[in-house]
Amino acid sequence: MTKMTPNVLIRGGGLAGVTLGWALIRRDVPFQIVDDARAVTSSKIAAGLMTPITGKRLAESRRWNEFFPIAVEFYRWVETKLGATCFVPKSIIRLFINEVEEKRLNRTSHLVSATAPLLPSFVNAPFGAFEMPNAGQLRVRDYVERSLEYFTGLPQCQPDVTIYCEGYRTDPHPLFPVPMRPAKGEILTVRLPGLMEQRVLNLGGFWLLQHMDDIYHFGATYSWDQLDCIPTEAGRAELEARLRQLISVPYEVLDHRAAVRPITLTQRPRLGFHPKHPDLGYFNGLSSKGALLAPRYAEMLVDALLGTGEIEDDVNVAKELQ
Repeated sequence: MTKMTPNVLIRGGGLAGVTLGWALIRRDVPFQIVDDARAVTSSKIAAGLMTPITGKRLAESRRWNEFFPIAVEFYRWVETKLGATCFVPKSIIRLFINEVEEKRLNRTSHLVSATAPLLPSFVNAPFGAFEMPNAGQLRVRDYVERSLEYFTGLPQCQPDVTIYCEGYRTDPHPLFPVPMRPAKGEILTVRLPGLMEQRVLNLGGFWLLQHMDDIYHFGATYSWDQLDCIPTEAGRAELEARLRQLISVPYEVLDHRAAVRPITLTQRPRLGFHPKHPDLGYFNGLSSKGALLAPRYAEMLVDALLGTGEIEDDVNVAKELQ
C-alpha cells in the first residue's frame, strides 16, 4: 500500500483485531484498537483448536505445514510480551464415526500417529480412533483479553489508516460488503468427575476439551438460521446427545453459550484494502480455523500496508470490490 509507516486504527478487538495488533507491533507500526466490548462474541467462546486432519474426508488442513509453524512461533512471541501462556500443544484424538471414515485415513501421513491411541474405558469408540500428536490450542479468550489489556498501555496515535476487524455483523459493512454465510455455534461447559483427560477428543466434528481439572468444554453446533448469541434448547439437546454418544459416564452441565462465527462464502478469510479508499482496510472471516490462520494473514496484511508484500488473490478483499 505505502512505503511510509502510517498510524493505524483497528476497529474490533477479537481474534483478528488482536492478532493484527501484535503483527503491527512486530513491525514497529503505531496503532490503537477500538472494541465495543460485547459480552459474547465468537472469539470469547472459541475452542482455538489447530487440527492437522479435518473434515469428513479426513484431509490435511490446507497449507498446514506452512501455517502451523508460523502460528506457533507467533503465539510464543506474544507470550514473551504478556508473560503468560496462551498457546498449548495438544494431542487430538479423532474417533471414527463409521467404517467408511476409517478407510479414508492415510495412516502413512506424518501428521498421524502410527499406532492407535489407548482410550479410557468411558470413551465410546466402536469403530476405532487415530491420534494427531502434534496439534495445538490457542486459549482464545485469555489471548484476546490479556492482549487488549496490554494494548491499553501503548501510546495513542492519530490514525492515517482504519482497518475493520469487526467479526459478525447483523448488517453488511457499507464499504466492505463481503458475501458471508455466518453460522451460530453453541457450546456446553460440563463437569466430568474423575475424567482427567488432557487430550482433545473429537467425534464427528464435536470436540471435548479440558478447561481445568474436571471441567470441560464441549461443542460446537452449526446453525445458519437464528443468528444471535442466545443459547437454544435445540442446541443443548444436540450437544448432550453427541456427548452421550462420546462418553458413557455421568456429567453435569454448568454453562451453555452461543455466538455467531463470521464465515465467508468460500470459507476463507478476507483481508486487504479498499480499491477506492486505500486508507480503509479489512480483516475478517477467520471462521473456525481462526487460531491457525490469523498470524499468517495478519502479517500478510501488514506487509501490504507497508508496501513490502501483497495480499494473495484468493483472500484479497479488493478483488470482490472492483
